[in-house]
Amino acid sequence: MRWLLAPATFTTLLLAVASRGAWHVWIQNHPFDLPMAAVMVAAAVAPAALYLGWRKGKSVAGAIAGVIIGVVSAATFFAAAPSLAALAIWPAWLIAWLLVSALQSFLDGHFEFGRSFIRGIAAAAAGAVGLALVLNLPVFPNFMAWILAYAPGSTLLMRR
Repeated sequence: MRWLLAPATFTTLLLAVASRGAWHVWIQNHPFDLPMAAVMVAAAVAPAALYLGWRKGKSVAGAIAGVIIGVVSAATFFAAAPSLAALAIWPAWLIAWLLVSALQSFLDGHFEFGRSFIRGIAAAAAGAVGLALVLNLPVFPNFMAWILAYAPGSTLLMRR
């Protein structure tokens, strides 16, 4: 039962709940509106970043970073979309994990660019299969698919 309270599990559940809700709102109302996309991605990432900050006594830093990560990830998607179309989700996914990895390192108090970069790449790659499932479901992505997308990366970033 202790694994239910583990930081990686809690972060994964926060991301999955927020992403499912944000995805539904975004697709239903504003599928190609950059400001709305930035708000939706930030809404998905901010609770998890806030939690990461809270764990280290830096809630405000976590919350601010979550909004920044969401906005930068959404902007990456829309910057890449003219040339990559729907495949623009992949650079946005990578940027999000790189920034979350940097946040985690910063919150731990020993930011190392190289280590943070490698962990971010690994987290993005680990969750790529889950994200592919999310993107290829015939109906709105379900909660379990989002868990599959976030669990590997969250687990990698929370390991010591």
